[in-house]
Amino acid sequence: MEQFHVKVDMEELKLGQLCDIFDKMVVTQSIIFVTTRHRIKSLKEEIRGKGITVATSHGGMNQHARDTAIQEFRSGSCRILIATDLRQTDAVHAPVVINYDLPTHPVHYIRRILQNGLPERKGVAINFVTCADERKLSVIQRFCNSQIGELPSNIADLPIGYGVQKKN
Repeated sequence: MEQFHVKVDMEELKLGQLCDIFDKMVVTQSIIFVTTRHRIKSLKEEIRGKGITVATSHGGMNQHARDTAIQEFRSGSCRILIATDLRQTDAVHAPVVINYDLPTHPVHYIRRILQNGLPERKGVAINFVTCADERKLSVIQRFCNSQIGELPSNIADLPIGYGVQKKN
């Protein structure tokens, strides 16, 4: 899975960056990871306001509601799944995994990227990084023994396929 990061000056600018990404490329499905239920709610409302179908999953939901959200995502009836964590579910895969909020522990990063990316390890992982997150990113890179490069300004340079297409 190709891994990139996007530098964001302030938390409040993350949504604009996310919208820019979705404006520049067509993503058949993506999983967006956040750290709080409140963030899920606000992000879901913002994305739905743009006419995109969204399902959500978090630990405060009962298992039936979580299973329903996952089934909607798997069936393709929604393009985006926003979650705090997917450990309580069977494997859920998407060509694009976005860490809207970086996880605190590198093990959680690996779980998000490797277990939720496509099984063939093809696809794109995009990580939003604020100034406060730079240390977390550094720890993740050391733990994974890899560099996570900056997302190209021209998203058209990204590998295409596996659910990601250039917009005309």
